[in-house]
Amino acid sequence: MKKRQLDEAQAKCASSATLTAWQTINWVSCEKEVRKLQVRIVEALKANRIGRVKALQRILINSISAKALAVRQVTSNKGGSTAGVDKETWLTDVERYNAISSLKTRGYKPKPLRRDFIPKKNGKMRPIGIPTIQDRAMQ
Repeated sequence: MKKRQLDEAQAKCASSATLTAWQTINWVSCEKEVRKLQVRIVEALKANRIGRVKALQRILINSISAKALAVRQVTSNKGGSTAGVDKETWLTDVERYNAISSLKTRGYKPKPLRRDFIPKKNGKMRPIGIPTIQDRAMQ
């Protein structure tokens, strides 16, 4: 059952026909699917159905649509080209598309933050922690 659902989700949101399928992703469909799951989570929470909330959260976290949107969000923002301690960035379409399948919750352990210092107005330096791009997408 799960295999069929995964195939259907990929057909709706992320076409797996080519390696550079990043450009063929139907973002409207992905956003609708994620929004629908989020609404169902809120309704279950209002109905005080905690078990259902956990089940829906698990479905959302493991959905291809949510992973695709997470990768798009992380790579399109201002810090998307900033590497963490692993020196990895997802700048090309192939890297972004491959990153969708690399986001797995099983066995996930976040890497340490890269520590940099940025200047403040008064001339002093302020420490900043930069997570890896995979850690940003997982959040």
